[in-house]
Amino acid sequence: MEVDLHGLQHSSGGNRKNGKVTEFNELVAFISDPEIFEKIHLAKAKFTGIFSRVANGLSKERLKDLHQPYKGIKISKGNELERCPYQVLDLIRDFNQNSGFNIRILNWWGRGIFIIVFIGKNHPILDRDRQLFDLAIQQHFDFCACRSPWDYPFIIDLKNHYQPKSVGEIHFHLTKFGHLQMLKSIPYESPDNLISSLSTEIYTLCNLLKKE
Repeated sequence: MEVDLHGLQHSSGGNRKNGKVTEFNELVAFISDPEIFEKIHLAKAKFTGIFSRVANGLSKERLKDLHQPYKGIKISKGNELERCPYQVLDLIRDFNQNSGFNIRILNWWGRGIFIIVFIGKNHPILDRDRQLFDLAIQQHFDFCACRSPWDYPFIIDLKNHYQPKSVGEIHFHLTKFGHLQMLKSIPYESPDNLISSLSTEIYTLCNLLKKE
Protein backbone atom coordinates (compact mmCIF):
# COMPACT_ATOMS: atom_id res chain seq x y z
CA MET A 1 0.00 0.00 0.00
CA GLU A 2 1.34 3.40 -1.00
CA VAL A 3 1.10 6.19 1.49
CA ASP A 4 0.80 9.78 0.33
CA LEU A 5 3.35 11.31 2.71
CA HIS A 6 2.94 14.71 1.12
CA GLY A 7 -0.77 14.61 1.84
CA LEU A 8 -0.18 13.59 5.48
CA GLN A 9 2.32 16.36 6.00
CA HIS A 10 -0.03 18.88 4.44
CA SER A 11 -2.90 17.71 6.66
CA SER A 12 -0.74 17.86 9.80
CA GLY A 13 0.42 21.35 8.95
CA GLY A 14 -3.16 22.41 8.32
CA ASN A 15 -4.28 21.03 11.69
CA ARG A 16 -1.54 22.97 13.46
CA LYS A 17 -2.50 26.13 11.62
CA ASN A 18 -6.19 25.66 12.42
CA GLY A 19 -5.30 25.01 16.05
CA LYS A 20 -3.37 28.26 16.28
CA VAL A 21 -6.21 30.18 14.64
CA THR A 22 -8.70 28.67 17.10
CA GLU A 23 -6.47 29.53 20.05
CA PHE A 24 -6.03 33.10 18.81
CA ASN A 25 -9.77 33.49 18.28
CA GLU A 26 -10.36 32.32 21.85
CA LEU A 27 -7.87 34.91 23.11
CA VAL A 28 -9.52 37.64 21.07
CA ALA A 29 -12.90 36.66 22.51
CA PHE A 30 -11.40 36.80 26.00
CA ILE A 31 -9.84 40.26 25.66
CA SER A 32 -12.96 41.59 23.94
CA ASP A 33 -15.14 40.91 26.99
CA PRO A 34 -15.00 43.98 29.27
CA GLU A 35 -16.90 42.17 32.03
CA ILE A 36 -13.90 39.91 32.60
CA PHE A 37 -11.62 42.87 33.25
CA GLU A 38 -14.19 44.57 35.43
CA LYS A 39 -14.23 41.43 37.61
CA ILE A 40 -10.42 41.33 37.70
CA HIS A 41 -10.33 44.98 38.77
CA LEU A 42 -13.00 44.35 41.39
CA ALA A 43 -11.11 41.36 42.81
CA LYS A 44 -7.89 43.38 43.09
CA ALA A 45 -9.69 46.25 44.79
CA LYS A 46 -11.53 43.89 47.14
CA PHE A 47 -8.35 42.25 48.44
CA THR A 48 -6.51 45.56 48.69
CA GLY A 49 -9.43 46.77 50.79
CA ILE A 50 -9.30 43.66 52.98
CA PHE A 51 -5.58 44.18 53.58
CA SER A 52 -6.19 47.85 54.40
CA ARG A 53 -8.78 46.94 57.01
CA VAL A 54 -6.43 44.36 58.56
CA ALA A 55 -3.60 46.92 58.66
CA ASN A 56 -5.78 49.66 60.15
CA GLY A 57 -6.90 47.37 62.94
CA LEU A 58 -3.40 46.40 64.08
CA SER A 59 -1.56 47.83 67.06
CA LYS A 60 1.60 49.46 65.74
CA GLU A 61 3.05 49.38 69.25
CA ARG A 62 2.75 45.60 69.35
CA LEU A 63 4.61 45.33 66.08
CA LYS A 64 7.30 47.72 67.33
CA ASP A 65 7.69 45.63 70.49
CA LEU A 66 8.23 42.59 68.32
CA HIS A 67 11.08 44.06 66.29
CA GLN A 68 13.18 47.19 65.85
CA PRO A 69 13.76 48.86 63.46
CA TYR A 70 10.07 48.89 62.63
CA LYS A 71 9.65 50.29 59.10
CA GLY A 72 5.89 50.50 58.99
CA ILE A 73 3.11 48.73 57.15
CA LYS A 74 2.89 48.61 53.36
CA ILE A 75 0.46 47.17 50.83
CA SER A 76 1.85 46.36 47.39
CA LYS A 77 0.53 44.56 44.34
CA GLY A 78 1.51 43.32 40.92
CA ASN A 79 0.42 41.21 37.97
CA GLU A 80 3.37 39.05 37.04
CA LEU A 81 4.19 36.51 39.73
CA GLU A 82 4.35 33.47 37.46
CA ARG A 83 1.94 35.35 35.17
CA CYS A 84 -0.61 35.80 37.97
CA PRO A 85 -1.70 38.87 39.97
CA TYR A 86 -0.84 39.18 43.65
CA GLN A 87 -1.40 41.46 46.62
CA VAL A 88 0.98 41.75 49.58
CA LEU A 89 0.64 43.18 53.07
CA ASP A 90 3.99 43.63 54.88
CA LEU A 91 3.86 44.49 58.55
CA ILE A 92 7.44 45.27 59.71
CA ARG A 93 9.50 45.35 56.50
CA ASP A 94 13.01 44.70 57.75
CA PHE A 95 14.41 42.27 55.18
CA ASN A 96 18.02 42.23 56.36
CA GLN A 97 19.27 38.66 55.92
CA ASN A 98 21.22 38.78 59.19
CA SER A 99 18.93 40.60 61.61
CA GLY A 100 15.66 41.33 59.81
CA PHE A 101 12.09 40.36 60.60
CA ASN A 102 8.83 40.61 58.68
CA ILE A 103 5.30 39.26 58.68
CA ARG A 104 3.83 39.10 55.19
CA ILE A 105 0.36 38.23 53.95
CA LEU A 106 0.47 37.14 50.31
CA ASN A 107 -2.65 36.71 48.19
CA TRP A 108 -1.35 34.97 45.08
CA TRP A 109 -4.03 34.35 42.47
CA GLY A 110 -4.34 30.72 41.52
CA ARG A 111 -2.54 29.62 44.71
CA GLY A 112 -4.24 31.17 47.72
CA ILE A 113 -3.51 33.32 50.76
CA PHE A 114 -0.39 32.71 52.83
CA ILE A 115 1.12 34.13 56.00
CA ILE A 116 4.91 34.24 55.68
CA VAL A 117 7.21 35.00 58.61
CA PHE A 118 10.80 35.96 57.76
CA ILE A 119 13.51 35.87 60.45
CA GLY A 120 17.14 36.84 59.75
CA LYS A 121 19.77 34.29 60.79
CA ASN A 122 21.04 36.31 63.78
CA HIS A 123 17.73 37.65 65.05
CA PRO A 124 17.36 37.36 68.87
CA ILE A 125 14.04 35.51 68.43
CA LEU A 126 16.08 32.55 67.22
CA ASP A 127 17.62 32.20 70.68
CA ARG A 128 14.18 31.02 71.80
CA ASP A 129 14.25 27.96 69.56
CA ARG A 130 11.82 25.93 71.67
CA GLN A 131 9.31 28.79 71.50
CA LEU A 132 9.66 28.95 67.71
CA PHE A 133 9.32 25.20 67.32
CA ASP A 134 6.20 25.12 69.49
CA LEU A 135 4.73 27.98 67.45
CA ALA A 136 5.34 26.12 64.19
CA ILE A 137 3.71 22.94 65.49
CA GLN A 138 0.77 24.50 67.31
CA GLN A 139 -0.06 27.08 64.63
CA HIS A 140 0.65 24.77 61.67
CA PHE A 141 3.51 26.71 60.10
CA ASP A 142 5.93 24.99 57.72
CA PHE A 143 9.60 25.88 57.26
CA CYS A 144 10.46 27.11 53.74
CA ALA A 145 13.30 25.06 52.26
CA CYS A 146 14.77 27.71 49.98
CA ARG A 147 17.83 29.98 50.04
CA SER A 148 15.85 32.88 48.59
CA PRO A 149 12.92 34.07 50.72
CA TRP A 150 11.32 35.51 47.56
CA ASP A 151 11.25 32.41 45.37
CA TYR A 152 7.57 31.69 45.84
CA PRO A 153 7.23 29.47 42.74
CA PHE A 154 9.90 27.19 44.23
CA ILE A 155 8.47 27.33 47.76
CA ILE A 156 4.73 27.19 47.00
CA ASP A 157 4.30 25.72 43.51
CA LEU A 158 6.96 23.05 43.99
CA LYS A 159 6.02 22.56 47.67
CA ASN A 160 9.48 23.14 49.10
CA HIS A 161 8.27 23.60 52.65
CA TYR A 162 7.95 21.12 55.49
CA GLN A 163 6.73 20.68 59.05
CA PRO A 164 9.71 20.54 61.44
CA LYS A 165 10.05 17.42 63.57
CA SER A 166 12.41 18.65 66.28
CA VAL A 167 13.87 21.81 67.81
CA GLY A 168 17.29 20.93 66.41
CA GLU A 169 16.00 21.38 62.86
CA ILE A 170 15.95 25.15 63.39
CA HIS A 171 19.75 25.35 63.68
CA PHE A 172 20.22 22.92 60.80
CA HIS A 173 17.83 25.03 58.72
CA LEU A 174 19.73 28.26 59.53
CA THR A 175 23.04 26.68 58.58
CA LYS A 176 21.67 25.43 55.26
CA PHE A 177 19.50 28.37 54.17
CA GLY A 178 20.91 31.40 56.05
CA HIS A 179 17.55 32.52 57.47
CA LEU A 180 14.31 31.06 58.80
CA GLN A 181 11.08 31.57 56.92
CA MET A 182 7.76 30.03 57.96
CA LEU A 183 4.69 29.57 55.78
CA LYS A 184 1.02 28.96 56.51
CA SER A 185 -1.92 28.71 54.11
CA ILE A 186 -5.11 30.56 55.04
CA PRO A 187 -8.46 29.54 53.50
CA TYR A 188 -10.60 32.04 51.64
CA GLU A 189 -13.69 33.19 53.55
CA SER A 190 -16.17 36.04 53.39
CA PRO A 191 -14.43 39.46 53.63
CA ASP A 192 -15.36 40.03 57.27
CA ASN A 193 -14.37 36.51 58.31
CA LEU A 194 -11.11 36.72 56.37
CA ILE A 195 -10.23 40.02 58.04
CA SER A 196 -10.97 38.45 61.42
CA SER A 197 -8.91 35.33 60.63
CA LEU A 198 -5.89 37.28 59.37
CA SER A 199 -6.00 39.70 62.31
CA THR A 200 -6.20 36.80 64.77
CA GLU A 201 -3.25 35.07 63.10
CA ILE A 202 -1.13 38.22 63.37
CA TYR A 203 -1.98 38.86 67.01
CA THR A 204 -1.30 35.22 67.81
CA LEU A 205 2.13 35.54 66.21
CA CYS A 206 2.83 38.72 68.18
CA ASN A 207 1.84 37.06 71.44
CA LEU A 208 3.81 33.88 70.83
CA LEU A 209 6.95 35.64 69.61
CA LYS A 210 7.10 38.42 72.19
CA LYS A 211 9.88 38.40 74.75
CA GLU A 212 9.12 36.30 77.79
